[in-house]
Amino acid sequence: MKKLTTKPFTRRTLAYLLILAFYTSWGYAVEED
Repeated sequence: MKKLTTKPFTRRTLAYLLILAFYTSWGYAVEED
């Protein structure tokens, strides 16, 4: 029962996913240019 450690982890993962998605979108746009 360690939900305190899962809260920050999810937040960090969400941020990482968002950055990854944004970076991937940028990479695709540059490659298609």
